[in-house]
Amino acid sequence: FSSRRRHTRYWRDWSSDVCSSDLDCKKFISLIKEYEDKNLLLSFKDNPEVLIVPEKNELLEIIKKYSDLIIQKHKEINSFKMPLYTTEAFLSLWNEGSYSGLHIDSHAGHEHLIFASVFYFNESYDGGEIFFPNQKFFYKPTSCDAVVFPCGGHEYVHGVNQIRSGKRYTLAMWHTYDQSKKSKIFY
Repeated sequence: FSSRRRHTRYWRDWSSDVCSSDLDCKKFISLIKEYEDKNLLLSFKDNPEVLIVPEKNELLEIIKKYSDLIIQKHKEINSFKMPLYTTEAFLSLWNEGSYSGLHIDSHAGHEHLIFASVFYFNESYDGGEIFFPNQKFFYKPTSCDAVVFPCGGHEYVHGVNQIRSGKRYTLAMWHTYDQSKKSKIFY
């Protein structure tokens, strides 16, 4: 995160300060493109339309940096005293036609999830807005934005509109207080 002011969209007020680096955004996009060019991207387990970079050691340092920073932001915003851990993090490519239907993140088998974070690295695509119908919140992220929100309950059902053109590059993370569910690659 750089000193340049950017915004994290937060579920309560949808506008909390977080800074991000254009250099990091470009680095993430370059990494995703490198894996795409080598045909090494995988389908995301919960949404095969979305492609992800496999977990690799060369990515861990920069992803861990963002994990640590966003966990601190979650704690500040929520006055959360318990330890928080990242359970998973995926660098993702959303090609034209990709979308995510309405869902909650703490679905069966994932009840331990407390918060989610999505970082956005570009804005050169049409569509792809994240939306929370219960809050009447629809948002078209810009480069270096982040959206953070609670995972639990049907109150926070959300989705992503279809990418009509271009490519959308993101980093999605999920967080828990359950130490047994923390990512083994980050801790």
